[in-house]
Amino acid sequence: MSQSDSQKIEELQRLLEQARRENERAQREMEEARHENEKTRRETEQTRRETEQNRREMEEIRHENKMMQRKLQKSTLTEYLYNCHYRVYNKLILDHRVKPSTGLPTRVDGKFYPKWLRPWNAFANYQRQRYFEEISRACGEERLFNQETTSRDLGDFIAGLPAKTENDIDRFESRSVEEPTRAILGSLWRDNDLRQQYQCNALIFLNNIPTLLPPEDDIPTSDIIQQPQIGSSKQSNASTSGFKIPKLRPDGWGIRVELNNEHSVAFVYDFKAAHKFSVKYVKAALTNEQLFMKVTQLVNSDKYSTDDDLRLKERNEVGIAMAMTQVFNYMIWYGVVYGYVAAGKVLVLLHFDRADPQTLYYHLCIPEKDVGIASVKDQSNLLSHTAVAQLASFSLLSLGSQALRDNSLEASVAVIKEKLAIWGQPYEDSTHVEIESTSSPEPTSPPGSEDPDFISSESPAKRKYALRSSSSCKTATVLSRDSDHDEPDRSQDDLRLERAKTNALKRKADSSHTDENTETSEWAPNRSYCTQACLLGLKNGGNLDSNCPNVLLHRAQEDSTRHPISLDEFNRLIGEQLYHTPYRGCRALDREDKRGAIGILFKIDLALYGYAFVAKGTLAHHLSSLEHESIVYARLARLQGKVIPVYLGIIRLHPGYLLPGGARITCMMLMSWAGEEAPGLKSEKSRSWQEVFSEGVYQGDERDPNMVWNDECQRFMVIDFNEAIFLPAPKNKQLSKLMGGKRKRSGDARGHKSKRIKCAQDICGI
Repeated sequence: MSQSDSQKIEELQRLLEQARRENERAQREMEEARHENEKTRRETEQTRRETEQNRREMEEIRHENKMMQRKLQKSTLTEYLYNCHYRVYNKLILDHRVKPSTGLPTRVDGKFYPKWLRPWNAFANYQRQRYFEEISRACGEERLFNQETTSRDLGDFIAGLPAKTENDIDRFESRSVEEPTRAILGSLWRDNDLRQQYQCNALIFLNNIPTLLPPEDDIPTSDIIQQPQIGSSKQSNASTSGFKIPKLRPDGWGIRVELNNEHSVAFVYDFKAAHKFSVKYVKAALTNEQLFMKVTQLVNSDKYSTDDDLRLKERNEVGIAMAMTQVFNYMIWYGVVYGYVAAGKVLVLLHFDRADPQTLYYHLCIPEKDVGIASVKDQSNLLSHTAVAQLASFSLLSLGSQALRDNSLEASVAVIKEKLAIWGQPYEDSTHVEIESTSSPEPTSPPGSEDPDFISSESPAKRKYALRSSSSCKTATVLSRDSDHDEPDRSQDDLRLERAKTNALKRKADSSHTDENTETSEWAPNRSYCTQACLLGLKNGGNLDSNCPNVLLHRAQEDSTRHPISLDEFNRLIGEQLYHTPYRGCRALDREDKRGAIGILFKIDLALYGYAFVAKGTLAHHLSSLEHESIVYARLARLQGKVIPVYLGIIRLHPGYLLPGGARITCMMLMSWAGEEAPGLKSEKSRSWQEVFSEGVYQGDERDPNMVWNDECQRFMVIDFNEAIFLPAPKNKQLSKLMGGKRKRSGDARGHKSKRIKCAQDICGI
């Protein structure tokens, strides 16, 4: 091989090596570029992931903020009902350690009970939805109600307290159903048109209303009303004084606050422990139209099944019937046609028609079952079945019916006693009810009562009730109430007064009793109160007061300056006016909250001579308290008409003034109208207290409600002396002179030495 060939080969090898190295370099550069691209891709992907993570975090933050804002903001009606049901109502846990009820704890002896039990179709089919839609329209989508967090907290609280007793159910119902219902209805009263439509400023639930009735075991026979014997044709007496009933005090009242701020009952209700009113037995029991007759027959015979399961079922049916009977009886005596029984997991709404009191209508609410699970998307219709929504609809419906009072309540009870049996006494056609229930046709009922669209007329102002048996043609008209400050239609009153005045001018001071039948209709007092000076003049046989708004009616002759009658004649006339018909010119002021520990204030107009004054009315067993007050007033005679009201005397009524709930006012202490509560300087009030004290009397209850402002005297007057005591004569002669001389005795007017004397002496430094 030549040298040139060798050189060529070396050159080629060099070139190949160079090419190889360049190729390797190129490959390395490409690999580096690939790695760089991969790095860039990874960095880009990381950036994308970080961006997505940031977006998700921001979305979560926005969602959490939105959720927190929603939880903290007020809720709409739909949201509120959802929260009340799922976050509160459904959180109730029943204490399963409590055994099913086998006893009969509800007391219904002597109480009215219905004959028939039927579904309240009108409420179920359209009344419930109708009133719910009215509520929905009023609320709209406004955020008016408690936020979600409040409901959650309440639900957690309820879940931590398993319900076992009636007190537990009371606590649960008050917080989870009553308070939300009150709040929802409260949104309606913002609308003046709705306030006018329902004549209502508010509806409140009260579980503690002051009552004159003593504890159940301490009711004197003179204060309870005797029940009638059913089926007797001799019950022609208009009075209900022949009844005997236990103390009437439901667990709660639905109270309507009227436009004039007076209070009246809209419905009544009772709570029952869940094991005594369980869903398992209630649903089956309510399907029996003859439940009450069956249960009465079972209780009277005491022949329960020997089978354990059947006996348990029977005893639960008895308890359920008794619970509804109790509320039904409350409805009658409080003059309302609506009530309910609440037992936690179940709510039974009740109604009766005054035209057919033998039939009790019911609407069964089992909200946990009726509404369903929370995952249902369309809640608008289902939420109307919640306990809160149904009670709100029921409450709104109840406002369309005024409670009966006074003479209308008396007349209604007189009619009802002719038609209803009392517990323990069967209805005449209820024998062998179990046999008849399987073979006899259903009993007839008033036209339309079975119609699901039937609505009974419930306006008490348009219906008259017979005061006597069906053979009597006498009726009592339900009269409207007149405000003390309004000018009512007085045409009939004026005619009556003119007739009375004409007769009065003709009669002698010692004339005999007026014929009972000369004036049979009842009328409400509407005159302005007589002045202190007027009634003090009557009491002392003095002159008329020209400033008295009724002075023209007092004059027996046109130019007379003296009172036409003596105090004794005054007491005789007012006693004659009210003895058998206590609603004649007499009205209880309890709706204006004029009540005390033992009495209720009444406004009274004396038809003859036009005297207008007040009376402190109480039950027969409190007569000694009124007599005690009369002695205190005698001690304070010098202060009457100036520092304390003018005392006019005590009268007795028979059978008495019937109050909602069944109590009868049979004793009244007559006196002048002192005035209304008012704020004032402490020194002004102390001056009145001190003047009473300086007469040797310690009032015993020195609270603001017992101190009222009197415009006529331009000072505060002291009232209510049933707790007053007489102070012993002070040892210091100067103090004795200051206090009005020697005291005959220490102790109260009944002659008892009181421990409060020592307290009064310590307080006053004597």
